[in-house]
Amino acid sequence: MKIVAVLVALSGAIHLHDCPLQDLVPIWLIVSGVAPIFFGGSARKQGDDGDESQSPARSVCGVIGLVFNLAWLICGSLWVYPTFGTFK
Repeated sequence: MKIVAVLVALSGAIHLHDCPLQDLVPIWLIVSGVAPIFFGGSARKQGDDGDESQSPARSVCGVIGLVFNLAWLICGSLWVYPTFGTFK
């Protein structure tokens, strides 16, 4: 999954100044690629004894990452969908 995130961020970085419809789309791609890598550390990890435990700080970080990704998806949708069908 991290490979896909890196490719998305790389695609946004390559086309940072080349989007003819909306200047914010490449920025959205960059942040969408970096966010899963940044918040990926909040996933549950199995301990040495086989127990899946998670500290409260990790849980809070995971919730913040989830809310951020949802809000960022909505922002990207608001930027992209109004331009649907206008590019030829």
